[in-house]
Amino acid sequence: MKKLFLLLPCLLLTACPYSIYEMVYGEIPEYIPKEIPNPECDFTVDGIKVFQVIDKGILARFIYRDHEEGVYKEYSGGDNIFYIPSSKKKLEDMYDDKIMNVPTGCFKKNGTYSYSTAMGSKNTIRKLKYIEPKYIPNPEYKDNTEEPKDLQKNNETKKPLPNVGGPGFME
Repeated sequence: MKKLFLLLPCLLLTACPYSIYEMVYGEIPEYIPKEIPNPECDFTVDGIKVFQVIDKGILARFIYRDHEEGVYKEYSGGDNIFYIPSSKKKLEDMYDDKIMNVPTGCFKKNGTYSYSTAMGSKNTIRKLKYIEPKYIPNPEYKDNTEEPKDLQKNNETKKPLPNVGGPGFME
């Protein structure tokens, strides 16, 4: 019988954790993230793989990090080749099949790009623009680290507690 009385509160607490929280603390606060995705971003990816370096930019594919295998993989299907314009200085460090991380930025659609293949056919693909940062501060986020005014006032008027145990207490 004693075991039942010990088990009963545990069952009640696990069955309705939110209602107990609401009874003790009031309404459950809504989670508001500190940062939100940049609204200008059309594509947020882990990285890009250079398909081909051309005169004023690169043809690239989006890749993602497969955390189970620990390798980068290309997205399959659809239009997965994009043109990304780049400066001549940056192009000097580019080469075919180079994998580049994109930890802080994202990409925005910026028109189309047409090129001719070696076989003479003409292809048109998306042109992308690199944007920093990937995440921006959330305007709805409030920093709750500072104490409310009434608590600050109380703390200023509080006196330190006297040494109840006297010298050598708890040594």
